[in-house]
Amino acid sequence: MADYKAIKGHNIETVAGDPSVLQVGDIWYSNTTRKIRGAKLGAGAWSSGGDTGTARYFNGALGTQTAGLIATGYSNQTSSMITNSEEYDGSAWAEGNDINTGGVYLYACCGTQTAGLMGGRTSDPPPGDQCEEYNGTSWAEVNNYATPRYQAGGAGTQTAGIVFGGGWPSVLAITETYDGTNWTEVNDMNTSRTNVSGCGTQTATLCIGGYPPKALVEEYNGTSWTEIADLNAASYASGSFGTTTSAVLAAPGTKTEQWDGTSWTEVNDQSVPRSQSNCDGESSAAFLACGGPPSIVTTEEWDISAAASSFTSS
Repeated sequence: MADYKAIKGHNIETVAGDPSVLQVGDIWYSNTTRKIRGAKLGAGAWSSGGDTGTARYFNGALGTQTAGLIATGYSNQTSSMITNSEEYDGSAWAEGNDINTGGVYLYACCGTQTAGLMGGRTSDPPPGDQCEEYNGTSWAEVNNYATPRYQAGGAGTQTAGIVFGGGWPSVLAITETYDGTNWTEVNDMNTSRTNVSGCGTQTATLCIGGYPPKALVEEYNGTSWTEIADLNAASYASGSFGTTTSAVLAAPGTKTEQWDGTSWTEVNDQSVPRSQSNCDGESSAAFLACGGPPSIVTTEEWDISAAASSFTSS
């Protein structure tokens, strides 16, 4: 088994207190506390970001905190579906080209601002099976889901996506994967549900919550789904981002829960109550929550900084 020096190229450093700059994964010896200490992700907190140009909910969102994309949704002000899409640069939203067909019912979204995929959209009441890809400039229709659905969960990338759950006419457990061209049905989830939240990759996915209100969480490993630790509170119509070992859920209302690969912990609340929205981000350390009823424009940014902690023996 490799030791610390073999991995890092140097011995554990001795520091008077803690290093002035913390990097997650660093380890040092504090001659103040006389303990081995390390840097890990802290609890995280929300702060205000730039408002979207168009108020909406039931919208889709994807990308990162500094390169986000929001599209479609429903406007209470105009009582209509929206075709508008907007891009986020880390501080402000700018309107881009419209999606071909406006829609609602919580898109399953994945990918980046320059290579995104939104699915489940329909211009009429459900079911929704229409999918579009975004190349950073314009939208293009691509192949539909094999099973029409709405309020499904999504994760992955534009060329390796996954969609799961949803409903119409009954609640579904059906899972499909996308290879950049076609959708293929794979193994079902253990529990059928709609209004789910998803994050991760095509081969390492979390399906979180669902309706009727559930605290249930399942993990997909590229082959099958396994039930893991429940949320502290039932959640549906939520936003989430991260991985199967480090994720954050922006639950309906203001509640936020953080996943460490073993358990969920309630952390700092959002400032603005929201649901039926979507999140985008690159990791659980930095992402956005945007949209939500009653057709709001507010955006919040989630950030986690490194925190020092002492190791304990077991």
